[in-house]
Amino acid sequence: MCAADALRALTDLTSGENPPTTRVRLDEKTLYDIAVDQGESARALLREALASGTLSGSASSAWGNAVLTSDEQASDVLLRVDRLSKTLPELRVHIAAVAGEAGIKPAGTLAQWDRQLAMFDGIADVLDVFLPRVFERSAADMVIATAPKQWRKDHDISMGRSERNRLVKQAQDLVRPGVHVPDLHRALIRVQERRDAWCAVCGDDSWPILPAKIGEISALTDAVRDDLDAITPVFASEEPDLVGTHLQRLTTLIERWAGDTSAAREVPARLQMRERLAARGLDKLAQDLADREVEDAAIDTELDLAWWASLLRAMLASQPALGGVDPASLEDLTREGCELDEAQVASLIPQAITGVRRIRTNALAARPSQYEELRDLLADGMAPSDLDLLSSYPLVRHLLPVLMTVAAPGCLGRWRDP
Repeated sequence: MCAADALRALTDLTSGENPPTTRVRLDEKTLYDIAVDQGESARALLREALASGTLSGSASSAWGNAVLTSDEQASDVLLRVDRLSKTLPELRVHIAAVAGEAGIKPAGTLAQWDRQLAMFDGIADVLDVFLPRVFERSAADMVIATAPKQWRKDHDISMGRSERNRLVKQAQDLVRPGVHVPDLHRALIRVQERRDAWCAVCGDDSWPILPAKIGEISALTDAVRDDLDAITPVFASEEPDLVGTHLQRLTTLIERWAGDTSAAREVPARLQMRERLAARGLDKLAQDLADREVEDAAIDTELDLAWWASLLRAMLASQPALGGVDPASLEDLTREGCELDEAQVASLIPQAITGVRRIRTNALAARPSQYEELRDLLADGMAPSDLDLLSSYPLVRHLLPVLMTVAAPGCLGRWRDP
């Protein structure tokens, strides 16, 4: 078999009525596999794929990029998505309420909310030990006063005994009744850390507070986070970081996924079919046929076109006598040639304009009498027909150097220079 055979086959395929039009090309392994059984198994698989409908409309589906490998996984993900469609809006309401109560900017993503929640959890830990007024002012002096002597020496800090005693007594008074603090210094360091974290978010003019129902909100956050972590791998190609996605967009995505349950249940079968097609090197061709809604009767010729065109490309690329280039390279060379041609034409425009002006100037200088006659003729409104004008006044052809006309052969003899 030679390139001429492939060209003849392609000519026969594309010259008939309603010819195949696929532009998909197959790799060499696929070409060999099809040749082994004359394409019988490939045609059967393509027909099965198109008849199943699993390739149609998948791109526009909310679950078009989802990865589900089994019906059981699809059911679990659908359950979680449905639950998130209720819990996520509820959590967003709580996030806004907490922001308003605490005077902070509402979190835009779940990751930001996790950081805010960690701040509140730290405050809650402190308030389990100390009274709320421990946050009213900086605890730095009490940290120094309760520190061991060596700590103050290491940090080059000095404080009088009376001042230390007063501050230690003040710190002890801030401990909740009945709570034993084994290391008051370390406990006060945590107080200062929590206060600094709060001031970094809310400013120095306020002190930390613990919003109402923060425990319930924390539990709801954990439930939302668990569901999001479970479905993230399924939608990784569409939205790889659900926790970092803005809550408004995340809500929209969840609503889309929850509203298209039938498409979700089709995903495992679609992916299994794609795997079978990919194993035979037919996935791109099958998707092309599905996108163009090719009828069953036309599948054979579409496959034949893809096979012969791919074979010709392989021949062109592998045989130096045929140029050693493939069709894609030829297309690139053609496109590059057209671009260079257009650039060349564009670069000649100024030269062409200059040449036209020179011709016009020379023509007017050589035929001043014709120029005067033309002016008088046109001024009187007695202009002859275009043909008479060109035959009687050759100057016109120099004034308008580009002339497009259709004339009878008998008229051509009348056109002559004086």
